[in-house]
Amino acid sequence: MKKIMIVGTNDLDKSLIANYINQNSTHCIPKRKFGAISYSGKTIIIPTEYLECPWMYSSIIATQQQADMLVMLRDARSKKEVYPPGFAQSFRIPIIGIITNSHDERQLEKSYFELQKAGIKELIFDCNLEDETDLLKIKKIIEEGRVIDGNL
Repeated sequence: MKKIMIVGTNDLDKSLIANYINQNSTHCIPKRKFGAISYSGKTIIIPTEYLECPWMYSSIIATQQQADMLVMLRDARSKKEVYPPGFAQSFRIPIIGIITNSHDERQLEKSYFELQKAGIKELIFDCNLEDETDLLKIKKIIEEGRVIDGNL
């Protein structure tokens, strides 16, 4: 079974994606704040606190040994940078960057630039997590491990 590691600052977005990926599983992740790494079904959720403390980066990087793919979420509403430059280059597993909650072009551009600066070269998508079609596309990309039609 493919394990997906999800990292980002918006706990609700992480839980939403994890619940969607695990929908055929008996595991269900509650929409609450986590204090520790959460393993459930096909997903591994990294708590926000791990991204906020640079000395916890090594724990995130070590957790990749248990994952087959990394999903890096970027909430476009966030005013501060989430990922340090080159952060994605520490991982040896495929990475997908997903931008959520983008309501204007400036937010989207800023978020896209940050994910690129973090080291994600390809797979960066703007996604509406309230749209089942976008969630289905994310799940399909994760299951197949590739881009669909070059776009989400």
